[in-house]
Amino acid sequence: MYFKTEANEKIRLNTDGFTKIGSGYFGTVYRRDDMCLKLFSRNPLHDTYEVLKTIRGIDSPYLYKIYDFYFDNDSLDLTAYTMKFYEFIRDNILTMGPEFLQESVNGLHKLADELAKNGIYMYLQNKLQI
Repeated sequence: MYFKTEANEKIRLNTDGFTKIGSGYFGTVYRRDDMCLKLFSRNPLHDTYEVLKTIRGIDSPYLYKIYDFYFDNDSLDLTAYTMKFYEFIRDNILTMGPEFLQESVNGLHKLADELAKNGIYMYLQNKLQI
């Protein structure tokens, strides 16, 4: 498959050498070494590229590191992006001590403020089951 980069360069990008690790409504995620490739199977929301570009510019250990964006050659729609792969944390956070929990809560609060300054708002969707 051929895509265009942010620098308007035409490149060939495929999933050879990648392992499929998940899929969802908008696309499929592949992994190779310490990198992931997300290929969209349908057009993402209209402002997805701008939001992801903003996230890429925020330096926070609580956000995933985005490397590159790829666009459809013809429509120039966002088609894929690469990011760092993060191993699943198997530790029980409840046994990691109050300092870890306090640092995490403070870090996430700082991140929420930074995202809000950039027009990105987090929300929690509660589903109460009785």
